[in-house]
Amino acid sequence: MKGDLSSGQKIHFTRSGGIVTVDEYLQTLEPAQREAFASAAEKPAYIKQKVDGDIDIEVGKTYLIYLSDDEIYQARSSSYAILGHQGGLRAIRNSENLPVTPETSLSNLEAYQLTTDSWESLNLLFSD
Repeated sequence: MKGDLSSGQKIHFTRSGGIVTVDEYLQTLEPAQREAFASAAEKPAYIKQKVDGDIDIEVGKTYLIYLSDDEIYQARSSSYAILGHQGGLRAIRNSENLPVTPETSLSNLEAYQLTTDSWESLNLLFSD
């Protein structure tokens, strides 16, 4: 299910969090916070921040993504925002252990439910 997007169409999207260099991160801190960070024993090259419980996007996995094109969430024009944090991006799999393709029936798809640490049928959410 893709709304009015064309199959194979590339889109731009944003989501909360990200990875920035330590220098970029330090620029966002108050002076006292910078001093506390400077006194830390180990200083990473990058800082990764994400919403608590949000998942990482992994190469080779397939996801169910809830997108919004509401201008209030757009980082740039004609882009989408992933909403709902961990609920807005969910790993999906084929219940028959086959690759997920555009032709895969919704009745064969399961979405990972982070809060219960289990897989649930997409038929509970959508119908074919």
